[in-house]
Amino acid sequence: RAGFTLIELVIAMAVITTGVLATVVLLTNSIASARAVRNEVVGVNLAQEALEIVQNIRDQNVAAGQWNEGMAAGQTYRVDVLGADLLELGANPPLNLDANGFYTYGSGTETFFRRTVAFAKYPAGCADPCPSLRVTVTVSWPARSFTADSVITEWR
Repeated sequence: RAGFTLIELVIAMAVITTGVLATVVLLTNSIASARAVRNEVVGVNLAQEALEIVQNIRDQNVAAGQWNEGMAAGQTYRVDVLGADLLELGANPPLNLDANGFYTYGSGTETFFRRTVAFAKYPAGCADPCPSLRVTVTVSWPARSFTADSVITEWR
């Protein structure tokens, strides 16, 4: 028996093909998982950024004399890292990724991330003027969303 028979060659090809296909499936799943994790990290960071923007707005309001100016309980807004104000929700357009790597509503490449900021009285049902507000930030993208909560108060 100096050479391989046809059956041996077919079996060898089936084993090699199975190994290659398993590797391709593994790589494809790894890339999809990495993309999902990347989107999750971006979503969490966008939510944290929005909470920090709201806290900054609150700090500026405290300096101006009215800590919750423009933060109406029961209302939902948008925030932009390049602006210092809450924006009307409108149709809640997706955030754009600008040339400097910022997610903004200005010019840039459109992404699929959308972000909202909602305010509610805290504790719920407190009488006006309420001493605190609950801030709920929701970042959504296809098939997922992330929500972060915080409570802001007049700290002075």
